[in-house]
Amino acid sequence: MSGIKKCFNKIIIIFGILFAVACIVMSGRILTGLSSEGSKESVQVVFLGDSIFGNFRDESSIPALFSESAGKTVLNAGLGGTTAAVCGNNPRSEVVQDSLSLVGIAEAISCGDYSIQRSAIPSRVANGDLTYFDETINDLESTDITGAEIVIIEHGLNDYFNDWPIDGVAGNTNSYTGAMNYAIKLIKAKCPNSAIILVSPVYGRDNLSGYSLAAEMVAKDQNIYFFDAYNAGIVDSSNVDEVTIDGIHLNEIGREIYADKLYDYCKSQGLL
Repeated sequence: MSGIKKCFNKIIIIFGILFAVACIVMSGRILTGLSSEGSKESVQVVFLGDSIFGNFRDESSIPALFSESAGKTVLNAGLGGTTAAVCGNNPRSEVVQDSLSLVGIAEAISCGDYSIQRSAIPSRVANGDLTYFDETINDLESTDITGAEIVIIEHGLNDYFNDWPIDGVAGNTNSYTGAMNYAIKLIKAKCPNSAIILVSPVYGRDNLSGYSLAAEMVAKDQNIYFFDAYNAGIVDSSNVDEVTIDGIHLNEIGREIYADKLYDYCKSQGLL
């Protein structure tokens, strides 16, 4: 009997060891699944916007200058020529273009699927548009922005050029404020611990004060930070030739002023 007991005890021990190993393996599988997000690169500040951020990708860009001053890692996800709002009629020819709007990018961030954005890139490049779009979508897809300390959102100039309405029916993403409210809600849900800063368009030859006021209203409604680039003393009719390339896009001097003003604002709000 004692031999049988010893045998039985050995079997129990073996099963115990096998169970422990199985648990470790299973645990490893679970951790591997959880770390799929963790395997992405982390970033401290995310810049979402149009050409004011996106067209310049070197050390003279606004995100790069801000990074140097703040000592923070940044992701420049600006896409030149894009709007906050989507096309009002949304014909098939515009569906792809809409995917690169703030609304489209916010939806992709929310669900983690950038396939529609990828389909938009070849047509943009073929039409003479900016070739960094593919790299930017890759960066967004490979970066875990949920842990970002700050998310900075800037749009409006191209909404103006496309004649999208500033205000619209609540929930309608065909207007500037409707698109902003919708996109910010998605980003807040995805990045609940991030400080979100909404930035007004900086300049556009014509009077864009309506967009600045609208952006401020959205920021108040969403209870987020607001940086009024339009009235921050970055560019106006008196210095437009000195700080812009073409009356719209900031040159190196203008971008340095912008980055300094944005940095000072973040410092004043206790974000840095």
